[in-house]
Amino acid sequence: MVPSITVLPLPPAPAQAYDPETYRARVGAYAGQIHEVRWGYYKGWPHGQVRRAIVRKRWFQVVLHAADETFVLRIQDNGTLGVGHVMLLDRRAGRVVAKSQQAAPLRKLVVGPDAGEGTKAFLREGAADVSLTRDKGQSAWTLAVRWEDVHADLVLASAGAPTPSIVIGEARAPLRHRPALTQRAPLLSVTGTLSVSGRGVPLDDTVAELTYYNAFLPTRSSGRLLSAEGVVAGRRAALTCSAGDLLGERQEATLFVDGRPYALPWVELLADGRARAAGLSLDFTTRASHEADERRLGGLIHHHSRWVAGRLTGQLTLPNGERASVDWPALLEQHRLLR
Repeated sequence: MVPSITVLPLPPAPAQAYDPETYRARVGAYAGQIHEVRWGYYKGWPHGQVRRAIVRKRWFQVVLHAADETFVLRIQDNGTLGVGHVMLLDRRAGRVVAKSQQAAPLRKLVVGPDAGEGTKAFLREGAADVSLTRDKGQSAWTLAVRWEDVHADLVLASAGAPTPSIVIGEARAPLRHRPALTQRAPLLSVTGTLSVSGRGVPLDDTVAELTYYNAFLPTRSSGRLLSAEGVVAGRRAALTCSAGDLLGERQEATLFVDGRPYALPWVELLADGRARAAGLSLDFTTRASHEADERRLGGLIHHHSRWVAGRLTGQLTLPNGERASVDWPALLEQHRLLR
């Protein structure tokens, strides 16, 4: 039996991710959207540019669970190098189609500070031609992919979706001036087409999740993330939780339902994807996975990632106190910064 708990809505997001007087991150979990994420230059512009090249990571990631398949696309700027990943994980047969491409940031790959309106991210290197955009004043992102046999033309609309969540953290002492932010927009409506080797992927009644990440990570940071979405008690809902230090001392633990993000109590996210907390007991079943490395010049592995598509089942407590069963498609991510 899952005990009853109180689940409260997240407070409104600040206008900026940091305090311009102290240059410290506004640590916390919020509801809303910061359209332009900047951290300022607390030691001046030259120091900020060096820090950007060495320790900053920014990425956009799009996830959609279509019928029996999970589509993942990531454009990631690691400072001096960047990388793109696209994959289709078959949750029924276990098959995987995956492609990766490294590229030079600012020239061949861009992930800027614009996380909402004004988004202009792209990867144009080798066989990869990928763009993610959202015009000022618009509520939808447009995703275009031409990557060998993977083609997509998708519109991800936020109209009718829950308010996004923002989690802001900072590294542990003595590196408090290294901030981190995740902005997550789940349950976006999806229109358009997605195909692999000429086979159309059915998108009927499919929703997408778009995540923006912006952080200055200390050496050997690592963490894992679990996200899932489906229907509970007749309503669309989504859930996300994290473990590790990708957000410093903060963790994600959010339930999206009835158009709002709610703060869950502290969630223990285990390595196998199980999630345990007061009012929540969920098990993860692996169906398909993919691993990828980003290598620096000289062949040294800089960043290792693993994506696992599967099924999340169990019980949780809704904001109205109702206990509900879930059986949702889910994605478990594991990331390690090796340098």
